[in-house]
Amino acid sequence: MADVRLTPLESELVRAFQQAKCSPPCWAKQFPPPIPLVGPAYVPGHGLMVYASAENLTWMRPAKQAGSSRGESFHGDTARVRHQHQYQNPELQDRRFFPDVGMAPVNNGGLLCAAWFVLHHCHGTAPSSPAELLRNMAVANWCKFAVNAGQNVDYAGDLRKLRSSVRLVEIELAVLRPKILIMPKTILRHGEVGEAMRGASPETRIVGVVQFNATVVNTHLDQPEFNAGAAELRSRYASTPLAAWMSKLRRVNRDHAWRFLAHLAEELRPAR
Repeated sequence: MADVRLTPLESELVRAFQQAKCSPPCWAKQFPPPIPLVGPAYVPGHGLMVYASAENLTWMRPAKQAGSSRGESFHGDTARVRHQHQYQNPELQDRRFFPDVGMAPVNNGGLLCAAWFVLHHCHGTAPSSPAELLRNMAVANWCKFAVNAGQNVDYAGDLRKLRSSVRLVEIELAVLRPKILIMPKTILRHGEVGEAMRGASPETRIVGVVQFNATVVNTHLDQPEFNAGAAELRSRYASTPLAAWMSKLRRVNRDHAWRFLAHLAEELRPAR
């Protein structure tokens, strides 16, 4: 096991994942599936959880990982806690505003800004720093395995591959029981996936959203309703920490990124 400080819930998840014996399928890179990063103040039944999509391990080439701080989190069963392993590594956090947890949409800030927005939208208050936010939430990739290919393959639309992760998702939802869960709607659209998740944590409100990346915010969300919503939200939150966080997003057009929050606001509206 990695020499990291695990929260009690993370320790419970490690044991549960080990007992499940869900080995990587033949099409995947042969690393143990990772547990979520769970903040020490996360409370089952009350906490917020955010799922990104699939594991992206294209950087795991021998020349790149040899002796690297990131590569150290992939040795043996350490891989099960690699998100916490990377989060606690000071070499990976040096001068970062958004912490490195080994998931691009979190590292770059998009899903952390979305999490802040959800908490403020639902409770009227939210943490002032990313570190404080991560103390109270859980983050993970929904897809627990990475396709063994020379480039990143996002298989959110491939139900056959998604099935390899369902049992592990059920386990972590049964343990964490988030009050609100934000996740890619492409995955949630698969009926049997949504049914399994709701069965594992019946009280969780699951909110499906498009994925946060440059193509989505620059192109897919370039629609009149989201442009108008983005302008309104930018004005409304101008004096809050959210505005400062949005100004520090990486690898995405920061102006266009407000479209994602406008889309998220629509998804959070009660069903009519």
